[in-house]
Amino acid sequence: MVYIQTTPVSKNNSWLFVSYPSIVKVGWDAGMKSFLSKTEGPEFLFYMTHEIAHYYFGRVRSFNAEIGDMISEGFAEFLALQMTRQLISKDLYAEKMKSKVRALQNLNPVPVAGIRSKADYKDRELYVYYYAPLIFSAIEKEIGEEKMWAWIKLLLQSPVTLTNYAFFEETLQKALNDKNQFDSLRTKYLTSELSLQHAISTLNLKEDRPATPTTKKAEPKTYFYFIFSRPFRDIGSTQNNMITHTAIQQITCSPEEFSKILRPFAIRVKEACINETGSTNDLNSYGSKEEAEAALKRWLDRYNKTGKMQIKIIDPLPGEGQAAPVIKGF
Repeated sequence: MVYIQTTPVSKNNSWLFVSYPSIVKVGWDAGMKSFLSKTEGPEFLFYMTHEIAHYYFGRVRSFNAEIGDMISEGFAEFLALQMTRQLISKDLYAEKMKSKVRALQNLNPVPVAGIRSKADYKDRELYVYYYAPLIFSAIEKEIGEEKMWAWIKLLLQSPVTLTNYAFFEETLQKALNDKNQFDSLRTKYLTSELSLQHAISTLNLKEDRPATPTTKKAEPKTYFYFIFSRPFRDIGSTQNNMITHTAIQQITCSPEEFSKILRPFAIRVKEACINETGSTNDLNSYGSKEEAEAALKRWLDRYNKTGKMQIKIIDPLPGEGQAAPVIKGF
């Protein structure tokens, strides 16, 4: 492989592109000198290992379908993390893992099995570069390096055209060759709304918030939100034709309280959504009622294109989803 660095005409712009066997950086950074820097070297090597991993997840095989982007970027980042831990710097690896957990504090990710389009990522960067590598790292910790490499080999070499979720799941099951272990991992990391929490627990990570000069509690914020559940797969089929959601609701609370207060309500909405393949559980919040109404319409248009889905609106129970002392609903 060849690394090429040059400077752009503009001092305010830089970019990078990969066209194997070349990695080309157009920017004002130190370039190759970064490899030898005690301070910048490890970070620069981590960055490069991610790009090198794209030789496999991108060049050897391009991934398509709804989770193709997540597979390509998620595994490139996973491999960069593993190489960093084994060959570059264990301290940098530990900091990278902690930083991913911190970055995901306000993301309620859709489990991998529930992704139907890139829009379901909610935040693409957080989903593919932060959430996915944590999930893959947790799976690797449970199954060991040998089986993880077997899975990666199947992902790269299986003779199929469509690299969708079914392919993703089938290759893992084949690599494990253990139905009980596969079912456990699938439930924990691929279909659970608590998949991120499971991964953090498995990896023995915890939220390591930067120290702040004050312990003042975050100011309450007004959220306009709705909760939406739909089939994981085969949406629109006879066995997977139910959608449940709430009307637009309003709550005023701190960011830390938001998910905690609404989780029981969200779980109840999901439990009311009866589908053979299981159902997602998405909590969506916005800064205004108008934004929330427009978003709910988009979700219904997307997942009820034929108009044949069973739609059920779930109302909050008395006292449910309320933050003391201020809450309004409409």
